[in-house]
Order: sequence, then structure tokens, then C-alpha cells
Amino acid sequence: MEGRCCWHHNMFGERLCRSVKYEDVCIKACDSFGANRHNLANYIELSNALWLHRDHGARPPDMVYFSALPGLQGTA
Repeated sequence: MEGRCCWHHNMFGERLCRSVKYEDVCIKACDSFGANRHNLANYIELSNALWLHRDHGARPPDMVYFSALPGLQGTA
């Protein structure tokens, strides 16, 4: 960033934080940091691997990302 406060620099981070807050953290009130960390990891895994995103042609983000990397297909 160039040091100016531009709304688009922080847009994606703010959108992610808002989604996590309202779709996961507020719904599953946990007492420990470990439980919150586990829930957050599950939420991100669901979002990236399973949920279909309209902006990606009804495909999950992982499928879009890994299909653009020909060297990684078939590994893992």
C-alpha cells in the first residue's frame, strides 16, 4: 500500500472478517481460543473447498485456483 487510506486496499479483508464474524463466530460462541481456532479453520475449509461461488461460475475457489496451476494438478 502506498500509505493512503483507500477503501479498496482493505475491502477483501474486511469482507472476510465480516463473513467470519456473522456466519461463524457469533453463532458458535466458544469459551477457549483453541475451539475458536478449530471453528475458524473449518469455516475457511468449507468456504474454499466446498461452497460454490457465483463469481467463479458456481465452482469452489480451490477448484478455480488449482485448475489455473497446471503443474499442481494430480499432486497431493
